[in-house]
Amino acid sequence: MTAVEYQVFDDLLIGNFMKTTLIGCKGLYPHFTPLVAKHADNGKAQSRSEVRRYFWEYFKRAPLEFMSHMLEENSVNMFRTYLPAESAAYRLAKRVYGIVEARSFHSLRGSPGSSGKCEA
Repeated sequence: MTAVEYQVFDDLLIGNFMKTTLIGCKGLYPHFTPLVAKHADNGKAQSRSEVRRYFWEYFKRAPLEFMSHMLEENSVNMFRTYLPAESAAYRLAKRVYGIVEARSFHSLRGSPGSSGKCEA
C-alpha cells in the first residue's frame, strides 16, 4: 500500500521492479493499467467525478480527436475482449490494425522523402 500512497505503484509495475500476482483476472490491460498509470497517477483523477472531469478537459481541447480516440480505444478493447489472442481472427485484425496505423502515421508526416511541410 505504500507504493499506492506515494503514487509509484505504476512506475514499479511498468519498470518490472516488482513481482505481481493477479488473482481472478487474465491481465492488467485494458481495465487496470490505463486507470492507474494514466488517470490516477499522471492525471490525479482518483474518483469517478475526477475521472469525468479529466476526460471532459481533453474533450474540450479537441472534441473530434477525443471522440476518434475513444472510438479507436473501445474498438480495440472490444476485439481484445471477445477474440482469443491465439485465434486467427485476432492475428488478422492485429495485422490490419498495424497496417492502417502505419498508413495514417505516414499520411500525417507526409510521404517518405518529402519535407513534411504543407504547401499551398
